[in-house]
Amino acid sequence: MKWFWMAVGLSAYAQIGYLGSAFDGVAGVSGIDGCEWIARAPNDKHVYATGSSAGSLAVFERLASGDLAFVASYFDGMGGVDGLAGAQGVVVSPDDLDVYVTGSAEDKVAHFMRDTFTGELTFVAAYGNELSGPTSMIGPVRVALEPGGKHLYVSCVTSGAVVVYRRDTVTGDLTYASTVIDNVGGFDGLEGATGLAFESSGRFLHVCGSSESAIAVLERDSMTGALSMVAVYRDGLGGVDGIGGASDVAVSGRYLYATGFGDSGLAMFRRTLATGLLSFIEAEFDGVGGVDGLGGAIGVAVSPDGLQIVASGFSDNALAVFERLGESLTFRQLRRDGESGVDGLEGVVGVVASADGDHVYATGFTDDSVAQFETLPTLGSIIATWADLASILDLVSFVSTYP
Repeated sequence: MKWFWMAVGLSAYAQIGYLGSAFDGVAGVSGIDGCEWIARAPNDKHVYATGSSAGSLAVFERLASGDLAFVASYFDGMGGVDGLAGAQGVVVSPDDLDVYVTGSAEDKVAHFMRDTFTGELTFVAAYGNELSGPTSMIGPVRVALEPGGKHLYVSCVTSGAVVVYRRDTVTGDLTYASTVIDNVGGFDGLEGATGLAFESSGRFLHVCGSSESAIAVLERDSMTGALSMVAVYRDGLGGVDGIGGASDVAVSGRYLYATGFGDSGLAMFRRTLATGLLSFIEAEFDGVGGVDGLGGAIGVAVSPDGLQIVASGFSDNALAVFERLGESLTFRQLRRDGESGVDGLEGVVGVVASADGDHVYATGFTDDSVAQFETLPTLGSIIATWADLASILDLVSFVSTYP
């Protein structure tokens, strides 16, 4: 992982350098037409990207350089594959053995077995609405597995629901377990459900309610996977800001970050570990205080060390890079499509950081692409960090917030 100590200070890698991009139809690449979301395998060897326009899923090998080498692609209705029409969300199981994809245009979740060496996939099954299963999986867009891999969760933007499946950890097969729906049974904040994120213990699930500009915190039963309501946080209430049209959410240690598509904002919350409750800290907005690249903020990713936050601005065709210093965000860099040699970020949507912290990958919906970046140390970041640490007591406080 790219981090080091200078004397007794921590230096963050708060910028990213462009490596290149993979484009649909170029150099044999396929399956990323209308590229939406992206996921990496836990072993860090492969990256998976969805193509919503083609109803497809593409597999890339992650090289030591950080560049991606195309491996294979899979299309709805071809070779027996089902459930990929309008493909959006994708997740790889914690044991590296299975891949799950949401097919928003046919209200299904597709399951593939994964070859951990080559990254190639074998289609297993597609799960949809049925009498013995869910009936409210309408417009499934994102998918998440709790850290133990025993339960899978699907957010449904049209029905305002989260569908829960039990996962067989041997076969990867799914069995319907339950559903929670906005304004039913005491649940709230789920209208237009989109982004999903667990914290490291898997006890709390965080859901973006895009239609009501909210983040819902749900508690998970570790045995059944069932969800119960904890709290909901709405844009403009209780001091919360920056999550208008909430789109994506990421959790790192004590902190939660969420993008607001309508606000062109990035919000930061502190988490209470024991209860799951959130406390709003701050919000950054496109065009305010020198911040740029958050226009139509849609995706967000956090580096493994919790210090670098990268948000995608769909309308800006850009990535905005921030550094967390203690409990504040500092804007560090703009990487925009067509500037300084950067390509593949037009209509940028999904963004993910590699497990080793060395690279960042982002999808270009309009460009039909996956852009590749490496993380870079910057002297300015180091100086700014030390400028903020005015005393040994400040230093101790700073290190104590490290997740």
